[in-house]
Amino acid sequence: MSQIIGGGALAERFRRLDSQREILIFAPNSEDSQRVELSVVEEESNELRRMIQTHPASTVVYFSSCSALDPTLANSDYVIYKRAIEELIQSIAPSYLIIRLPQVISRQSAVTNLSRFLVEKTISGEPFEIWSGTERNFIDIDDVYEIVREILNSEKFLNQVVNVANPNSVSMIDFVQIVEASLGV
Repeated sequence: MSQIIGGGALAERFRRLDSQREILIFAPNSEDSQRVELSVVEEESNELRRMIQTHPASTVVYFSSCSALDPTLANSDYVIYKRAIEELIQSIAPSYLIIRLPQVISRQSAVTNLSRFLVEKTISGEPFEIWSGTERNFIDIDDVYEIVREILNSEKFLNQVVNVANPNSVSMIDFVQIVEASLGV
């Protein structure tokens, strides 16, 4: 049985997770890494504490960000928030799995999600700026689901932080060209 905290694309995808253990999935809709509101952070922290206390036998699964590993982003509000939630889980959850993800691609992604932004701009024909030499790592939400399901079933990585990413990053120019080719634009 799974309990879900969150309403974003990851929370929706994991609503149907079938697991032999009790799982508490913490997947807040934090796809906008440019905006982190203190009131939301406090609400989510309090909700997480309450859910862990209410379901002490559950394994907490938290979707964090690979950005937590980027020293150039260490002082960003988004990374500070993600790391604080990771530390909270590690300190109070008896059983947990923290999954750090790159850019997740999903049809249900928020408008602020980079891949959705690029697709919408490509479809509309509206110009947008891409910095040359910029690369991003993308992973499909269904791949995330299958990988996390396997990790949970194996129990190999319980009480650990696991980085789940595509082995290949892609230049932003190449990504836009792939989007254009896929959409016939």
